[in-house]
Amino acid sequence: MFQERGRTRKSTSLQSQSNGESKTPIQCLIGYEFEIADWILFKEQERQPEQTDLEYREASSYKKGTLLYEEELWQMVADTDVRRTPYMEFVTKPFPETIEGYGQALDAFSEIRTLCQQIWQSVPEPHPDDNFRYLPLSDVINFLNLADENAMLQTKLPNPAPTFSPQTTAGVVLSELPAVFAKLAGSYLTDPEDLAARKRQGQEYMSTNGTPGSFALRYAVDRSRDLTQSWGLSKHFEGFFSYVLFYLIQAYGGTSSYAKNFTSILARTDFARMFELLPLEEQEWLKENNASEFLDLIEWALPEHANNLDTPFFFRGIFLNMPATHHQMLKRLTRRTWLVDITKGMDRLTERNFPNRLRAYEMESLGAMGDKTDEIKGIQAPILEFRGGRKRLTPDEAEDYVSESFKMLLLLHEGQDTFWGE
Repeated sequence: MFQERGRTRKSTSLQSQSNGESKTPIQCLIGYEFEIADWILFKEQERQPEQTDLEYREASSYKKGTLLYEEELWQMVADTDVRRTPYMEFVTKPFPETIEGYGQALDAFSEIRTLCQQIWQSVPEPHPDDNFRYLPLSDVINFLNLADENAMLQTKLPNPAPTFSPQTTAGVVLSELPAVFAKLAGSYLTDPEDLAARKRQGQEYMSTNGTPGSFALRYAVDRSRDLTQSWGLSKHFEGFFSYVLFYLIQAYGGTSSYAKNFTSILARTDFARMFELLPLEEQEWLKENNASEFLDLIEWALPEHANNLDTPFFFRGIFLNMPATHHQMLKRLTRRTWLVDITKGMDRLTERNFPNRLRAYEMESLGAMGDKTDEIKGIQAPILEFRGGRKRLTPDEAEDYVSESFKMLLLLHEGQDTFWGE
């Protein structure tokens, strides 16, 4: 929903800013992405005799970000998974955090859902040769601006019905991060009243509760709160510090796919910019002696098994079940280097800043918006991408996800406990 550096995607959404460009904030917006990985996209074209399997696959595959279809509130684009297989993704425009924006977000998903239903109902019987169903998208979307009339859709047996993998992108003020993180982590308890409260606050569909991410998030929030209270530090510091801890703890375990999947809450505004949002006296204190105080605090707060700052940021390698050449990616980036350079104005955990980067696309989206921030009630807020919600949602669940996640963020920023009219 927010255009990233290096993309050629046509977009009605917001433009990212590099570190050297204007720091004019975005105005309190929420956007959504919905991946439809069930359906594979490709171009219908004849294979040439001289083409190898790889050449034919590349020639018939859509590049990531290719615009296929566009409406006022959303776009349909091609995306790819870690195997570079192209599939379908819907990207909404950013909606203002208002009652009107809430309605627009629901309208956008309703249109997306209707289109997917049309596609599903149009899927023919399986092809006799390979047990896949094929459908020209132009058979369904032939009434507006389909970007490529040769687009084809392939869906696997036995069920072509789409499921939605959602993401939410929004700004959150640093001082609000501990509250957001605590809500998303949930509690270790399973008390029915506690679960009902989390549902009302939009956490049923955004929560990482019950996953390793939830425990990392809860741990980071608790340690940061204890440190902030005992040292008399600001709520902005508490939010920033808890987010740094969360990244470090999650990165310790690596990921089974590409790099950015190590975290369930991805920073689109880079951490160097977040550091600049701290009170000036705290910035100066943390910078002293090559950030030695900052490093000491981090080592104190990290779990015992993960507090060696001279180990690689991805301690076990980015990938867990990949060839050794992939497993070794980013071994040069240590935790110490990442932390110290944040205080000097550079976040190295981004595609733009990682030195001598090999396969730099693995860093896609990490800090991709640079110093761009949202603005909430006059306060600049880093932009985050919430990736930890329940995956593979049915259409009904995905609609609830849009409604509940939007309400949770809107109520947070408005300082309200109940949604209007409820």
